[in-house]
Amino acid sequence: MEPKPTSLAAASAEVTGEGCAEPRSSGRDAACQTDHDLFLGPAEPAPATKRKNFEEQSMTTNPEEDELRKKAKQLGWSGPAGMPLSVPGILEEAGLVMGTSETDEENRQRDSTAILSEIVTNLPTLRNPKDPDTAEAVASSRDKAIVMAAARSVVCVSSVPLDGKVTDQCSGIVVGWNEATMVARVLTCFRLIGGVDGLIDPKPKLHVHLPNKAVSEGQLLFYSEHYDIALVEIRADAPLEIPSFGSSPNYGQEVFVLTRDSESYLMARHGTISWLDNSDVWGRDHRMFLRGELTMNSDGGAVIDHDGNVVGMAFDEFNDSSDGTGILAVSTILGCIEMWMKFSRIARPIHGLRLRTIEMLNVAEKERIYYDYKINSGYIVNEVETDSTAEKLGIRSGDVIVSFDKFGIHSLPRLEDLLLSLGWEFLHSRSDSSTVDLKFEVYDLVGRCTRSITLPVELCDASLRVRTR
Repeated sequence: MEPKPTSLAAASAEVTGEGCAEPRSSGRDAACQTDHDLFLGPAEPAPATKRKNFEEQSMTTNPEEDELRKKAKQLGWSGPAGMPLSVPGILEEAGLVMGTSETDEENRQRDSTAILSEIVTNLPTLRNPKDPDTAEAVASSRDKAIVMAAARSVVCVSSVPLDGKVTDQCSGIVVGWNEATMVARVLTCFRLIGGVDGLIDPKPKLHVHLPNKAVSEGQLLFYSEHYDIALVEIRADAPLEIPSFGSSPNYGQEVFVLTRDSESYLMARHGTISWLDNSDVWGRDHRMFLRGELTMNSDGGAVIDHDGNVVGMAFDEFNDSSDGTGILAVSTILGCIEMWMKFSRIARPIHGLRLRTIEMLNVAEKERIYYDYKINSGYIVNEVETDSTAEKLGIRSGDVIVSFDKFGIHSLPRLEDLLLSLGWEFLHSRSDSSTVDLKFEVYDLVGRCTRSITLPVELCDASLRVRTR
């Protein structure tokens, strides 16, 4: 038995039956022993004639193999000198595309046409988009370039239980990178690993799916139920990029939301920061909202402006309305991370008030308040917590806080940053007290007067550190 041909040309000769019929003694005839002459034969026909002859001789009585050759020809797969591939050659090419040096025995036993159809289906240049809405959200060349650059820092984080099957997943943002140790820190959504009762698993097993499809095991460092964030550390095999961080988003600003799934597939949506009402959860008035369609894994997705800067993180189902996605401003995110990195905790004052801004009112109501009370900005007190210090000091629903600590801060995200800064000062001072004083001016619409109030507020630890040993 003759040895199996190893080259594409020799494989083709095996199928067509071309080669030496009998030994040749010298000169040109001796060259018949090479793959080149096995492929071309002694007659040296013209190229067009060679192709025609090969195709005619290659046709078999097996319709599946004939169909396989047709599909390979449509893909432009060919052997030396542009000649069509033999069936073994096509299977060899299929193995390379499928990520193996040669097709395994199982694939050899499968229907040949099915193998090639699978390859064609999975070619990124030929397959249908996994998320067609991304194309509509990111249409212009400029937007595509901006999104692709920012997406280098967007990952998918999945929770993996003991059976090894992914049970839940969300997106994440690379917020730290150490080139020397190849260690990265990824910010993601707390609800991936916990709920109202804390962590689902005290030592959750996490996988981080990187943009290049690599998967790294993640170690949970800390989490905050209040802000719904978690920080995960991974070790990467290739460098990762930290995004450019911008300023906090403004109401009415147009942004993109970038997410990934466990196959590292990028998805994007375009939306507008909306003037929605305040959160239904106590202490979470700082959330902004995005009007627009959601993607899969919106939780933990990066919110970027039209210059590619990360301005926030997205969270699904922050409110009861179906037309809004929650946004945590980047200034609050960075403040939390920096405080935790320095003090291993996040200190935040609890004032016992539910607030919304004058700016959130419709223009008719805003105009009437201005003409009746000469108030153009500030915070409306929606509700006061029962038996709280604020209630004892006479703050009532309907009052308007016109300034905090003499700062005319008139957005809820900026107010949250002010509260975090008070927590930072408290931790830095290493005070033995557990309270800080919050000073503000309150306008009483009933009495038509302004009062200065000093509210002593308790500090809470808005984070929990995870013990790794």
